[in-house]
Amino acid sequence: MRRKYAAAGVMFALIMSALMVSATVSHANWFSKLARTADHAPSGRLTKGASAIEHATAHIAQLPGKGPALAAELSREGHWTFVNRTGERFTAANADELKRVLPTLAPEAAKADAKLAIYITEDSLFRDRTRLRDLPASAEIRVISGNTSHRLITAGDGAAARAYVEHRPNLLLEAADEIRYAEAAFQFNRSLAQSRIRVLSIDPQGPTALTSGPRLDPATGRALIDAITPEKLVSSLGALRGQTALLVARREGDQLIFKPGSGAERRVLWADLAVEAERWDVNLLIIRAATPNQPGARNWLWQKVELGGFESAISGKTFGDFLDALAARRAPMSIAASREGQGRVRISALADEGGAISSVKPSMSDIIGHITGEVVTKAAELHVRDEASQREIDGQLIPGIPTYIQIPYFIGVVTGILGWATSRAWWSRIWPPPVRTEAQGRLAHWFKALPNFLAYLLLFLPIAGIPAFAWHAAKQFWATVTAPFRWIWSKLRRRAEV
Repeated sequence: MRRKYAAAGVMFALIMSALMVSATVSHANWFSKLARTADHAPSGRLTKGASAIEHATAHIAQLPGKGPALAAELSREGHWTFVNRTGERFTAANADELKRVLPTLAPEAAKADAKLAIYITEDSLFRDRTRLRDLPASAEIRVISGNTSHRLITAGDGAAARAYVEHRPNLLLEAADEIRYAEAAFQFNRSLAQSRIRVLSIDPQGPTALTSGPRLDPATGRALIDAITPEKLVSSLGALRGQTALLVARREGDQLIFKPGSGAERRVLWADLAVEAERWDVNLLIIRAATPNQPGARNWLWQKVELGGFESAISGKTFGDFLDALAARRAPMSIAASREGQGRVRISALADEGGAISSVKPSMSDIIGHITGEVVTKAAELHVRDEASQREIDGQLIPGIPTYIQIPYFIGVVTGILGWATSRAWWSRIWPPPVRTEAQGRLAHWFKALPNFLAYLLLFLPIAGIPAFAWHAAKQFWATVTAPFRWIWSKLRRRAEV
């Protein structure tokens, strides 16, 4: 009897664990969205439920060195709250109080050789952009993002002021609004290992179809360039489902222009390419170049055309690392995100050649690249699944089936197995399993009973598994509660019989 009760307890613990894990997988994205709304922190990675300013305070307390540093947050009411390394706070509601912040919290910042750093929360970027000028002009402003911080760069004045967060040395993410900023930051941190990059090269004499898997270089193990005829580019995207297609092109209106190794330039309608990519769940990475020579082709000096910085870019761990390596060959890129249809987002990376937010690199690089056979990146466009869609796909145990179907299905199967005695008894009333006869072999009986068992496991348990386990658990609970009374009753009956 004790073993029976112990088994019931183990089954109950297992099912509760399964329910909690399933709920976590199913609702991870929803809870992160809720936390983001409540805390107004796009990163959504606060330490153990701490507020944004507490998270920033913990960050500066762990910084190496002893230079003056303050954590700062702008409240909804427009008040700045500052905290130093030791946890002392000062809230400034007007200009006079702002003047007292440094003498109170960081008097060492008044020294000539001291470099003050102020670490602001991400939500402070999106409350009132003009209030950033309240911060000391000589201080380095950094934005807390998760467990790291990034330098804040501002350009322009007044209503035209723009803010950029330096997520990588060559990637400046525009902080235009909270949602688009969070989307771009998520895409930066996506792993390259989860999205195989296929470099496509337009070749009029090339193959008319793409393979579903990349061809690998025997020496390096990296994917080789895939040539494809321009007429078959759009129709061949179906072979790249779930992968990333990299194309080198020049954008003119609604067309992408490619320059093959020989012959005239070729054009493909962008709308056709985008629709087909969305249909087959293909990510598009468009490398825009003034002269869109195709990778792997030969230039006028018979040199092999290569994408500048691609070798170092492909070695990166994330998409952010990839774009950063490409931008290093030209000029830092400013990044902006925008919604693009259902479940898709566009990340635009434009080279900052005007020098508004960084130094300019020589424009002669286009000419040098043309001579050396290197494609020089002027801009990049990343057309991918948005964060919600990507998290949904990552949570799918079986690709293509939504998690809101998979999770209840597997919960039903698991609970039905844990409540085997009850669920099997219910099923036997609907479709009794075949009875083995004496003349029937064990293997023959097993094959005869297999359809019955599969129907029970795959069709009946997903529907009746949870009720069956609930009823089974209730029976076990009732048996446990009444066990002492039944034991006493049995003792009394024996004495009465004696």
